[in-house]
Amino acid sequence: MSRLNCNNDNELQPINTFLKQILVNKGITRDTPELKAVEAYNNIQKPMIKDNSRAISLKNGTLFVNVREPIYAQHLNFQEPYLIEHVNKTIGVNIVKKIKFKLGEITKTDVYYDNKKTGDILLNIDVEANKEKNIAKIVENVEDDVLKSKLAKLFNSNIKALKYKNNP
Repeated sequence: MSRLNCNNDNELQPINTFLKQILVNKGITRDTPELKAVEAYNNIQKPMIKDNSRAISLKNGTLFVNVREPIYAQHLNFQEPYLIEHVNKTIGVNIVKKIKFKLGEITKTDVYYDNKKTGDILLNIDVEANKEKNIAKIVENVEDDVLKSKLAKLFNSNIKALKYKNNP
């Protein structure tokens, strides 16, 4: 049985990190230059970029990026040469030739919550019954009981954390 790197059961982790680890543990990886380019863009640490844009995909040399507001698309257009150079340099392949910015949803899957501040608060947030049923459906086919339990807890915690984030 493969082990997951969790410090404790109460520690919140971004779901993409957890799922990526599950796939790697099961020997399933998609380590393509396209995915690396999307990840490289999304890992840029400049707050204006990180908080207001999200790379979605790379097709035919064009990196498609959602932005929160039109003003960010305009600002990022001026930074396009720097962004292309940064992404290509990070992944070691000159695969990104152009970036197309469009107004779209910015999902923050990388949001971490301070366990000391929110841990007790999250315990008091209820998850609706229909969402609990959806979680049960999602994990029902997982054969490993430990993995099934941790995955259900993670989904549950993620729902609570998003509720807290949207209504602190």
